[in-house]
Amino acid sequence: MSVHNANHDRVLSVLNTIRRAEKSGHCFCPTCTNAIVAMALNCVSPHYYVEQQRDQELGSPWPVVEAAVRDAIEKLRAQPDHLCLRGQLKSYRRLTDSIAAGRAANESKTNQKK
Repeated sequence: MSVHNANHDRVLSVLNTIRRAEKSGHCFCPTCTNAIVAMALNCVSPHYYVEQQRDQELGSPWPVVEAAVRDAIEKLRAQPDHLCLRGQLKSYRRLTDSIAAGRAANESKTNQKK
């Protein structure tokens, strides 16, 4: 037999639901996912159980867990405290795309003036 935290299971379930349902633009790489899970679990009480108790409804209420996960996502989005290469690459691509679009617009205006 092993001991589990019911809220860990719930946090993972809510996070997976959010990841599938929303195109938030947030990075869900392993580093970001682990940070979100850790922050969310720190906001809810642990509810430990032994495997044989699994048929019972265990853990914090689902709305509480969902609020903790969403709050963790927003905190991480607002102030990432880790090196997330995928997130940095997305930001870099958006920046270079924006610069390229600005240059193209300027060239277009210059060509129209001539």
